[in-house]
Amino acid sequence: MKKIIVLAALALSSQAFAQTAPANKPPMHKQMDKEKKEMPSAEQRAKRRSERMANELNLSTEQQDKVYSVLLSFMTKRDALQAKKSTMKKDAFRTEIKNVDTERDNSLKTILTPDQLLKLEKQMEQEKQKHKNDKHRMIDKQE
Repeated sequence: MKKIIVLAALALSSQAFAQTAPANKPPMHKQMDKEKKEMPSAEQRAKRRSERMANELNLSTEQQDKVYSVLLSFMTKRDALQAKKSTMKKDAFRTEIKNVDTERDNSLKTILTPDQLLKLEKQMEQEKQKHKNDKHRMIDKQE
C-alpha cells in the first residue's frame, strides 16, 4: 500500500516540475529562424570572392572581370543545384556538383597565369584543411 502511495506521489510531483514555455516566448525553432542570417546572393558572393582573389593573386582588371563572370556563373549553377538537392539522388547531386566545380576550375585555368594558379591552389588546399579541422572539432565537442 505504501508503495502505491509513494508511486502516486512521485507521478504527481514530477508533473509539477515539467517545464512549460513562457507565454511571451515563441518556441525554440522559431527563435532560431530569426537568428539565422540570410545567405548573400550569388552576385554578392561572386563579387566578394573575385575582389579577394584580385587582392591575393594580384589580378589585372581584365582578369578580375573574367573571374567575376566565371564565379557568378558557378555560384548561380551551384545555388540551382542546392535548390534541387531534395529531389535528386545523393550520388547524382555529388556528380553534378563535381561537374560544376570542374567547369569552374577549367575556366579559371584559362584566365589565371601559372603563378596565380599555384597561389590559388595553395589557398584552396589551406581552406580544405581548415574546414577539415573545424569538422573534427565539432565531432570532438559532440563526444
